[in-house]
Amino acid sequence: MDKIHLKRKVKLLKTQKLLIKINILSLISIILGILYIAIISKSNKELINTTLNSFFTQIDKNNINYTSSFINSFLSYTLSGLFIWILGISVIGIPIILIFLFYKSFILGFSISSLIYFYKLKGIIAAIIYIIPLLFSLLVFIILSFFSIRFSKKLIKVIFYKQDYTFRSLTRKYLKVLIIGEICLIICSLIETFLIPELLKLV
Repeated sequence: MDKIHLKRKVKLLKTQKLLIKINILSLISIILGILYIAIISKSNKELINTTLNSFFTQIDKNNINYTSSFINSFLSYTLSGLFIWILGISVIGIPIILIFLFYKSFILGFSISSLIYFYKLKGIIAAIIYIIPLLFSLLVFIILSFFSIRFSKKLIKVIFYKQDYTFRSLTRKYLKVLIIGEICLIICSLIETFLIPELLKLV
């Protein structure tokens, strides 16, 4: 009984360590994204400003193609989620998962700082609204990354160290993670396409 309890405690500690590492990576990436606006060139800042102005003008004038926007958002989110999930099966995908998570977190930080840099007080409000789907999707990517890395590690133990795991049970649970993750990412797409523009109009 003590051995079983000890094994569970070790598993829990490993799970906590992995979650902490992933969250630290995401936090560092977000901070770097926020700081990045300060070091880019003036021409790049002007380009970002033009892009943001164009985006808000489209929203203000109701020139958004909702169907096209939803398809683009849907494909971007769902394919990203599927990409992370597949990397978990690939055994060698752990470094790529971490790089991908770093990139997504960096984009979130950069989006926040860009809106605040160019629109000041209104930018803070816009940033809060704009990051809702980005933050939600990042949380989904963090969870998917966690399960992908964990699955990949178990796969390595099965293949190279011949450790005993119920492979069918593992795969079934891992597939459930993908389905739940993709449903959440579809919700992100719907929020980003139909809700966020309406909220930004108020700003």
